[in-house]
Amino acid sequence: MRSIIPTSSFWINNRVANACYKMYNIMAPHVRAKIDAFEVDQMERKTHSVDSAAVVLYNSIVVKMQDRLSSDRKTVMMSRKPFAKVIRYVTDYSVNTAQEQFAAWKALEEELLVKFIDGNVKPQNPDGTFKHSEYSKGQPEKIEWPGYTELWKETVAREAGEVLKVIRGLADQKTTMIIVTHEMAFARDVADQIIFMDGGVIAEQGTPQQVIDNPSNERTKQFLSNY
Repeated sequence: MRSIIPTSSFWINNRVANACYKMYNIMAPHVRAKIDAFEVDQMERKTHSVDSAAVVLYNSIVVKMQDRLSSDRKTVMMSRKPFAKVIRYVTDYSVNTAQEQFAAWKALEEELLVKFIDGNVKPQNPDGTFKHSEYSKGQPEKIEWPGYTELWKETVAREAGEVLKVIRGLADQKTTMIIVTHEMAFARDVADQIIFMDGGVIAEQGTPQQVIDNPSNERTKQFLSNY
């Protein structure tokens, strides 16, 4: 499989926007906050300091060119060469800001994938790192389940309803199937046996009533507490 790596702001901005489609009402405010923070930092801190420094540099050049300006001001001001340092300084700021935003949005896309995968919301620390449970560093602490909008439910029923009907029909026919899912209600409804795995090993197994309704393993209990 060939991976597709974004190489321009156009693509990474679109990828971040497209990532929000699955849970727009939940994810869009998170992305909007990131956008606002980036823009506020630029407008209130960086842009002002860069503008001020550019003016100082520009004025220093003008002072050195007083004799030429007094004799032929129009020609000097129309020429780019005397102000090349100013142009380079402002251009570097623009390019570096674009690269900074590109890197930030690449990281944001990865954050969205982890934070909102499977329709849940994983909590984060103030520094942006993810909180982990006391049981496992790889297990998030207290996942939130905001639920889905009615529009999302209607779309799933329309696009995947037939698939669920087929699985239910196969289960009714006692067809042997192995299904990997985080949909606990669906698993309870169709499964004869459930295996809960943690870190690649079996932590608990049994009937839906045993594993989902009355788990004995602490990791199973902790996992199911998020549903």
